[in-house]
Amino acid sequence: MILLGVYWSYYLPESIFRVNFFKFEEAWGGLSDRPASLTATIYAFNPEKVITHIKEIHDKYNDCEIRIFRQGNNLKIWMVNYHLFDYDFFVLNKIESYLNKNWFVFQRSEIKDYRNENLIILKKVNQKLENEYHPNKNIKIYYATRNKYSSASKFIHINCYVSTKIKSAYIEDIKEIAISENLNVLYYSEFFKSDISNLQISVTNGRQGVDGSKKNYTNIRSFEEKLNVLFEKHNVTFDFQEGFDDNSKGITIEMMCDEDYVIDTIYRKNNS
Repeated sequence: MILLGVYWSYYLPESIFRVNFFKFEEAWGGLSDRPASLTATIYAFNPEKVITHIKEIHDKYNDCEIRIFRQGNNLKIWMVNYHLFDYDFFVLNKIESYLNKNWFVFQRSEIKDYRNENLIILKKVNQKLENEYHPNKNIKIYYATRNKYSSASKFIHINCYVSTKIKSAYIEDIKEIAISENLNVLYYSEFFKSDISNLQISVTNGRQGVDGSKKNYTNIRSFEEKLNVLFEKHNVTFDFQEGFDDNSKGITIEMMCDEDYVIDTIYRKNNS
């Protein structure tokens, strides 16, 4: 399974999510590889009560990972992921709301001494999430990082060309497959060469877990298998015939939700 759609890694979307106790740290790439994180370090008169309440929140909204390190009355609470979705911020706000309502909790400087035996990890079990899954060479996983409120999006991308005569049927078949695999965004750009349609196709989801709703997981291996059958059916050729005109990147939307968050800002300008 794979999670596609809108996420945050580099900036805190303060216009959407307000935080008091938690501090956001952006993800790093390259040699200094580090996931994004949301961290609160607090002093609690009754740390057991705080931990119990956080566990209750996680019991109800368990499609995320929460870590709690305890050192006496000091607690470090954090969520770490390369992709922080709406769902993660929703759960965090539940924790924030609880901490804000309790006078016995104070913000605290960073804890220096960590021991694994004091670490509590709350996470969903048996979730076969394939963050490192790499489809075949003709199906790519791409990222757009200049979207609304500094959001990013993760999507499946295909560069190919087909006969213009069957292009509409080809796109309609992709749409049908996407819906069957819990995907609700499909758009493409097209550049004509004689009777050939060069296509840049993107398939993904919108925001994941708004207001605590369930995330839409996609069985990426099933989706890939269905696409391969479709490629053969429509005699699809990959890459482009004689290149792709970058000045012709207007997009055609077949399915869309949360457009400002999904599509790269520059891409939208080219389509206006």
